[in-house]
Amino acid sequence: MKILHGLPKNRKEDQQKLVDQGWKSMREPKSLIGSIVLSFPFMILNVLISLLIIQSVSSLTLREFGITKMVFPFHSDLSSY
Repeated sequence: MKILHGLPKNRKEDQQKLVDQGWKSMREPKSLIGSIVLSFPFMILNVLISLLIIQSVSSLTLREFGITKMVFPFHSDLSSY
């Protein structure tokens, strides 16, 4: 087994044929850390969608997942102003 790092190089003929057919190259992150950081919004969105689907088709509650209160509670104290 051979472990490769990075993407395989593309052939110029295949690349030109795709460009001629209207395809455009994707802009990709340069590093693994950049890929992970850019994927966090998608991870959060997928968790929210999954919880909504589970809540709508099942009788499970957030408490059964171990979520009993907000992880980052937001409190505003405007009485001091």
